[in-house]
Amino acid sequence: MKKYRMSFFEQVELDSTFAIDKPKPNGPHSFSIEEYLLEDGSVMSFPIVHAIQTSMAQDTSLDHEYLPIAGLESFTKASMKLVLGNTSAVVENRAVTIQTLSDAGGLRVAAEFLNKFLRLNVISIPNTMPKEIHEVFESRGYIVHTIPYWNEAKKIIDVEAIKYHLSVLNDGGLVLLENCGRNWSGDYLSESEWNEIIKLILEKNLFLILNAAQDGLCYTDLKIDHYPARKLAEYDAEFIITQCFDRSLGLYSERVGSMTLVVKDTITMSNCKSQVERIIRALYSNPPSHGARIVSYVLNNASFLREWKANLKLIRMRLKSIRKEFYEKLRLKGTPGNWDHLLRQRGLYSALGLTCNQESWLKENKSIIIKKFINIRNC
Repeated sequence: MKKYRMSFFEQVELDSTFAIDKPKPNGPHSFSIEEYLLEDGSVMSFPIVHAIQTSMAQDTSLDHEYLPIAGLESFTKASMKLVLGNTSAVVENRAVTIQTLSDAGGLRVAAEFLNKFLRLNVISIPNTMPKEIHEVFESRGYIVHTIPYWNEAKKIIDVEAIKYHLSVLNDGGLVLLENCGRNWSGDYLSESEWNEIIKLILEKNLFLILNAAQDGLCYTDLKIDHYPARKLAEYDAEFIITQCFDRSLGLYSERVGSMTLVVKDTITMSNCKSQVERIIRALYSNPPSHGARIVSYVLNNASFLREWKANLKLIRMRLKSIRKEFYEKLRLKGTPGNWDHLLRQRGLYSALGLTCNQESWLKENKSIIIKKFINIRNC
């Protein structure tokens, strides 16, 4: 039999995007990791998570039975409450929350569902969202347009540019925005700015997907994190919000997330839930239970919830302190440029505002690698 010498995959090239992920002794240091790290470079282990896992290990009633396709009910109900509170969407039973594989998994399910039933295949995504989020939709055949959310020259959110982009979209178009999501600028819309955006979305009859990837790490109150979702619910709007607990509970390996769909009535909600479950059945059958159980314990126990919020406050304070220290060092060294934008930023992400030459110098002289999408620019 003839032995073939050519590989079927001869044309596949190396993708070096994630070649360097963690700092190495005496080697390149990458500032591209989406994790909250301690001073020694280790991932923070929340004491509350350790306590819950210890308790779970001793609970003989827990097993490894399949979860329902929609996920762990105690988790999905708590996740919905965290996002929507007691808005009319919850009271009138016209919202459904599905457990997903982190927020990206929720976006993938949303992409499938909206394409199949609304025939949507074009989406507008902010220029502050990482490449992989664009690829979630591109892999499903969507055409992705970029919303000029962050103005690199002025180092501010360009609200007028966002509004103009939305105003020229076709009625019924699809838009993805972040309330406390993977926003690489670290700069978020204020409540008054959200009111302007929501007004335009409702006038244009646009379908909005909200992304919340870092609950509790941007604002002092979780209600503020989800202001746009609750505002939309007040207007009886239909929308989707995806969230995850990777960063806000240090559960990076568990990929615990959810997708909440808000619609007009209970019957529509039930119909949509059944179709989303059918999509999930084909993609991965059902979600894992371990991480969802941990999050469920945190959200459904008043004492655990208070401790979690206290932990989040400490993280926010440290992130603010790090930015302040960085800003002061840049100022004291007389670094050219204005760095005030660093003091406005929230959460784990930051648009540093470096030039291409500065990035190259850091890489060549200090072995510091900053991925281009962190800097919101093309070099």
